[in-house]
Amino acid sequence: MSDILKIRNQLNKWMDDDDKYNDPTARQNFQNKVWPFIVKHMDVILIDSGEKNNGDWPSSAFAAWLLVQHMDAFPQRQQTFLKHLTTKIPRHVKFQFLKDRSNVNQWILANYTKQKYFYNGKKLINPTVNVRNPKLFADAGIRAKSRQEALDNAIKAGNLLLVDAVLATRAKTQPSYTQS
Repeated sequence: MSDILKIRNQLNKWMDDDDKYNDPTARQNFQNKVWPFIVKHMDVILIDSGEKNNGDWPSSAFAAWLLVQHMDAFPQRQQTFLKHLTTKIPRHVKFQFLKDRSNVNQWILANYTKQKYFYNGKKLINPTVNVRNPKLFADAGIRAKSRQEALDNAIKAGNLLLVDAVLATRAKTQPSYTQS
């Protein structure tokens, strides 16, 4: 089995494992295991861009994209991967999703200390994860079918920091929603 195929298989296995996490705070140890592998194999991952050279599934580039997309506890990792993705696969099938997610997370980090975004009178401890935590915000546990439905759910749940981040960054793919 070639190195590319071994890396692809490992990343796709981890992508399936990642899907089992409903609570984003529980992903962090898993992500700390996955990230060094992605960094070590970044060049091979981004060479494996799939049949259409757009990073679509089942390529390594797709699996790595999904794993990094969910690394909200580590927004710097999202930015790092996005930088590499921009250079190697600029027409990646899910490029906009990571770009939006990264921009939203950067906006959150720049603004979460404002009192209007406090939760129960206190700053969120890990704001880029907390806005997606169903234990804190009911919208985080809902599988919306469109961006607008997800945004409406966030508004209804009082997830003001996420809502304002999405609106301020003009994110087209956030809050997250289930795609068909």
